[in-house]
Amino acid sequence: MPRDCASPSILLAQDVVRGAGPQAVAGTSLQVSYVLVLWTSGTVLDSTWYAGESLPANVEDLGSRPLVRGWDEGLPGIREGGRRLIVVPPAQDGGERVGDTLVYVVDALSVTTG
Repeated sequence: MPRDCASPSILLAQDVVRGAGPQAVAGTSLQVSYVLVLWTSGTVLDSTWYAGESLPANVEDLGSRPLVRGWDEGLPGIREGGRRLIVVPPAQDGGERVGDTLVYVVDALSVTTG
């Protein structure tokens, strides 16, 4: 995390690696791997990567269930095979519970439409 600036006040989403597969849109189901880090401390809060292997998570019907609101806003447009950085300020997600900006790195392992 940058140490020379304040955390953003709006949700930011940026492809780190652009995938070549199908694109996620509202209603899409995805299988993802991710790491969640706190902006201020750099502490890993959650991850699907353990001991060098991934235990993927499922995102069903993107946009309809705000399990992670930042994902509903930050994942549309990601392509299968892509990696996306999503920075979610506390006011826009569960970060209010931890009092910090949440930083996700999400890999789209599979994207299924329809």
